[in-house]
Amino acid sequence: MLLIREYSAGVHRYELGLPKGKVDVGESFLEAANREIKRRSRYGANQLHHLSTFPSPRLILEHTTEIIVAQDLYAEKLLGDEPEELEVIRGN
Repeated sequence: MLLIREYSAGVHRYELGLPKGKVDVGESFLEAANREIKRRSRYGANQLHHLSTFPSPRLILEHTTEIIVAQDLYAEKLLGDEPEELEVIRGN
């Protein structure tokens, strides 16, 4: 399991979380998932599996959260838009 330690402005502290991001126009959510883990964790995935979709809260229209499992990871980093290097915590 990969977790990312990054600054959370809402609570003004560093938090651990899963790699995440948004889907760009013309991109599938699986393509977006692989792009975002490359940006945030410095790994890509040879296999992606869609586990579940969570509906949006009532205040955010037309938004869902897709839960994706990335397997068979390989080292690859894409540049992201974070103001600082993210810390990657790799568990078993």
